[in-house]
Amino acid sequence: RVPMFARWPGRLITGQRDDQLRANIDIAPTALEAARVTRINAPLDGRSLLRAGSRARLLVEFATSKSNAPGWASLRTPTYQYTEYETGTREYYDLQNDPWQLRNLLGDDDPGNDPQVADLSSQLAAYSRCVGSSCP
Repeated sequence: RVPMFARWPGRLITGQRDDQLRANIDIAPTALEAARVTRINAPLDGRSLLRAGSRARLLVEFATSKSNAPGWASLRTPTYQYTEYETGTREYYDLQNDPWQLRNLLGDDDPGNDPQVADLSSQLAAYSRCVGSSCP
């Protein structure tokens, strides 16, 4: 929920608000579309903000190739965020009841409130191999 402001007279509507799931990976495809660049030599993650449409979920990842921090991957929707770390640690936040992500339901020592995450884990594994705009 980080704001972004853009101005493009004749192309962007003044005062328009977009509450769709977006990420910083969408900036490059947006700039390329705005510049009318149609050919690039590599797959490009993200989706242009100039196109209509929305995501049901967003894949967010951190690779560890040049860092000592453990890698992780996460699925975020408007209602939850599920994260798996290379260390085996998992987190699940109910964003409707805990928008500040203060209570990890998988790490609060109350197994009675643990969400079913097997399907989310499978989706995350499959999405981690996606490339380009087909990624969520």
